[in-house]
Amino acid sequence: TFLCFQYMWKMIRSFNTSYYDELDPEVRDKIQHIVVMPTYKEPVELLIETMSSVSNQTIAHQIVFVVGMEEKTPMQAEKKRKIRERFGTAFKALVFAVHPSGVPGEIPGACSNRNYAARAAVKYMIMKGLLE
Repeated sequence: TFLCFQYMWKMIRSFNTSYYDELDPEVRDKIQHIVVMPTYKEPVELLIETMSSVSNQTIAHQIVFVVGMEEKTPMQAEKKRKIRERFGTAFKALVFAVHPSGVPGEIPGACSNRNYAARAAVKYMIMKGLLE
């Protein structure tokens, strides 16, 4: 019974502890996040709503947000323009990755789009000197 109580106490404490605030500020400021949002035929309003939720986070300045589009995404230029207008400075970086269609050996779908977008984010971060 005591071990059960001890375990429950640790669990409850962990729910109420902000580990981010407990980190050394020097270490905390080095943490970066990559958020990948694959999209194909979703309306731009839905994308903006999703991105708004992420941009409202206290660590938005540490997020590299990647919008992974398929080459055949309808209204691609319009979606990019609206997203860039709304979130151009909301994140550490806003990256658009356009996944080419018909890559040999690749299964079309959200997973391949997500994979391509994540790789594009890392390349971008290396090019811009965001990775140490």
